Amino acid sequence: MTATFTATYSPEDNKLRLYADRRLDAETYARVKDMGFKWAPKQELFVAPRWTPDREDLCVELADEIEPEFTTLAERAEAKAERLDALADKRQAQSSAFLRAADDLSQAFHMGQPILVGHHSERKARKTQERMHNAMDKSVKAAKSVQYWQWKAAGVESFANMKNNPRVRANRIKTLLAELRDLQRDVNHAQVCLSIWQKAETEDQIRKLSRAHVNGNALVSWERAKELEDGEISPKDFRTRSIESAKRAINSPKRRRWIDHILNRLAKKSVYSRPNKPMFIPVQRRNSGAIPEVRVIQEPLVIDRASECHVTPADVAARMVDYLGRPGDLNTLEPSAGTGALVSALLASGHSPNEICAVERHHKLARTVRRLGVAVFEECFLEYAERVRGRIEFPRIIMNPPFSQVRKHMKAARTLLGRNGHQGPSTLVALVPITFEHEGAETMEILPEDTFSTCRVRTKIVRIVAF
Repeated sequence: MTATFTATYSPEDNKLRLYADRRLDAETYARVKDMGFKWAPKQELFVAPRWTPDREDLCVELADEIEPEFTTLAERAEAKAERLDALADKRQAQSSAFLRAADDLSQAFHMGQPILVGHHSERKARKTQERMHNAMDKSVKAAKSVQYWQWKAAGVESFANMKNNPRVRANRIKTLLAELRDLQRDVNHAQVCLSIWQKAETEDQIRKLSRAHVNGNALVSWERAKELEDGEISPKDFRTRSIESAKRAINSPKRRRWIDHILNRLAKKSVYSRPNKPMFIPVQRRNSGAIPEVRVIQEPLVIDRASECHVTPADVAARMVDYLGRPGDLNTLEPSAGTGALVSALLASGHSPNEICAVERHHKLARTVRRLGVAVFEECFLEYAERVRGRIEFPRIIMNPPFSQVRKHMKAARTLLGRNGHQGPSTLVALVPITFEHEGAETMEILPEDTFSTCRVRTKIVRIVAF
């Protein structure tokens, strides 16, 4: 079934448009494309960059007649600006979605959980890190495109208003008049050539005129004059061809159509105005001055698995501090500081940085904890306990010891637990595997298996109170 066409012409932009009610067959599509029409998918039409007689003939052949364009330049610009704004909104939504995805992936490194090299969780952690980076890159790219499409939309509105500016319209009329003069000048030159060639009778006159110029323009082309000089054509035939060429230039149907087309554009009062149609559209103010801010996600540390750094979740750390007791003038020890999750919970609950002593043997982790403003001893806790045993006591100890050496660390911590001159009992709160047992340890709560992102270990919080 063949397509039904509607052809329109807009004097505002001097373009022909073809509307088809269905997909074109291959032959018709090739003809339309070869004639310079391009498919506009959003408007669902074929548009030619400018009017020409051949394109007009094709439109008349397909649609029988050419109608005035249904929409004005301002209306088309407004519709395009709306499409670009919708695209900007879509990119904004994508940017937010990618940012949320990156934020969700970053929870695997919450509270500074490092990547443990050689640990079974390393592969998953690095894959999560890569996905987090990809999501953040896509979020930034989409955020930048929001600014671009908003800038394009504002440009479309401004361009439409510029095209309808009185000064621009006046310059367009000057251009049309210049094109009309060029066409008429060619016709006038052809009439002069015809008159001269009709008067030339002798061969000498013909040869002389073959290289002659009138008002700076040659009577014949250089190629045809060369044929006469080389003897490829006789003077009589040369004169006959020159006369025919001049007559074709004078009576050219296409040139006449070009002249009539320009005269019609200049003569019609409705060329630059349409009754009841807007000529200008308001340029919307769009917040496209800066790229939307994205939250910077801190890169996780990469350390050896021997550190067994499994970061305590913030909610668990807060409950451990509650089990430890109210803040007071009591020295508090964190013997396996890691990234400082428990230290941060202590500070958040009101403990003074001057009361907190942290021990961490890994230099990268120690540097992280030191930024919290507490004293950090950069050494193995077992060595630290051996060094200070009998010289210092801590009324409070809070810890998340390495699971593989939990008994050694708990034993060393108990040797440092003491009143240190204070009244009241001393307290030790620890997060340990569920298999850990001690006669003086009270189980405060059992944690779920997925408490840690790096391992699946059943753990519990215990409290030891010494009087």
